[in-house]
Amino acid sequence: MERVTFPIRLKDETIDLFGLQLKHDKEKPWIIILPGLDDSILFYNRLFENLRKDLPNWNILALDLKGQGETLKQNTKIKDLKVPITYQASLVKKVLEEQQIENCFVIGLSYAGAVSLKVSIECRERVKGLGLIAPYVSNFKAFKKGLQGLYYHMLSKHPAKRAIAMMGLPFYFSLAKYENRLNQNILWDDMKLSALSKLTMGVLEFDTNEEIKKIDSIPKGIHLLCGFDDKVIPITAHKNLYHQIPDSIEKTFSLEENVGHRIFEEHPDVASHWISKIVS
Repeated sequence: MERVTFPIRLKDETIDLFGLQLKHDKEKPWIIILPGLDDSILFYNRLFENLRKDLPNWNILALDLKGQGETLKQNTKIKDLKVPITYQASLVKKVLEEQQIENCFVIGLSYAGAVSLKVSIECRERVKGLGLIAPYVSNFKAFKKGLQGLYYHMLSKHPAKRAIAMMGLPFYFSLAKYENRLNQNILWDDMKLSALSKLTMGVLEFDTNEEIKKIDSIPKGIHLLCGFDDKVIPITAHKNLYHQIPDSIEKTFSLEENVGHRIFEEHPDVASHWISKIVS
């Protein structure tokens, strides 16, 4: 995979978007890979090697989004209070336009599932299929079992629910760092923790249930993959999102045993096999 940087001008700033690409022939179809919240495409070498072997006729492009991985290193100042999903999708759209990528299958993990969903809406002519791996689902904590789920369900009815959630983000990520729940491949400093909070603030305002209904057609369908051992987003939340997909669209739901949330990084063989199947 070749390292590339895309200088993207959007609104009042220029973002140097970091990517990895394998280009055989620009006329061939593309697979676009977008990473999870506390993740980077640099950790997906095994996945890319599998895809290179399994799908020799596909070009591959992976991108670290604003606030993630190498893109964060190249753009250390994030002035925004929050980074909306629509903004991230606009960055990806710009890359697709400037690189003249007309035929692609977009695949996003977790946080980037929401970004991929928005990209498929904004780039209907270019995106032929959508793969959502352990995707973010609006209000997913309300799907947790027992009193915890009941608490978050009640909180979701509160008129200031987003403000309450946003106020707790810095503490939440500091605690996650202390408990080693964040990606262990990353050295977490204050700048990176702050970026996580700003990315999460943006995704909290994105309604996956409403957005997915905006897709009225997509030639190769919408496909979900999640794991039995996902400790982040409950399977019931993923099933609920699946049922929001219009019946007129081809769709599949895959549930893998002994698989957790970080599927690209920790289960690359599962991910590459699934990707090969849905794009074929």
